[in-house]
Amino acid sequence: METIEERYTEIYIYPQNISWWNQTFEELSQVEQFIISLLNWGYEREKWESVFGFSPTYTAKPEQIDWEKLEQLCQTEKPPLQYFSNVISIIDHSSDCIWLDLTDESYESLAWSKENIIYLKSQWEKALKLQQQMAEFSVWFEAKVEHKKAALKLWNQAKK
Repeated sequence: METIEERYTEIYIYPQNISWWNQTFEELSQVEQFIISLLNWGYEREKWESVFGFSPTYTAKPEQIDWEKLEQLCQTEKPPLQYFSNVISIIDHSSDCIWLDLTDESYESLAWSKENIIYLKSQWEKALKLQQQMAEFSVWFEAKVEHKKAALKLWNQAKK
């Protein structure tokens, strides 16, 4: 009996990042809750004391942030605070990494080719690096309230 193998004509790409809007907010990590709150989709500032351990006197709105400036400011910091802008880009699906920017609602595939395999490999390596940065940032962030305040200070310094 002859076996017939099914061959795919495309490389299917599946998200390697959570679509946080499909989760219960309380199930998200503290870093995710904090950044989503900075982006005005999470906790109101009045709840920050009970959730994050401090009440900010000022928080810049996302539309006031100069994103390039934030990246530059982050680069002047030591790890893991240096990863802050990358962590934001992972959470808001703007990392320029196909594996992390796809959501559960999106679908992506590429034709089988050597170039696409090389591209996906480099994107996978980028995803692993960014996920490692997020893991390091998360441990640091959750360790002390001062770390949360340092992240907020960097955010506010990036105001236009």
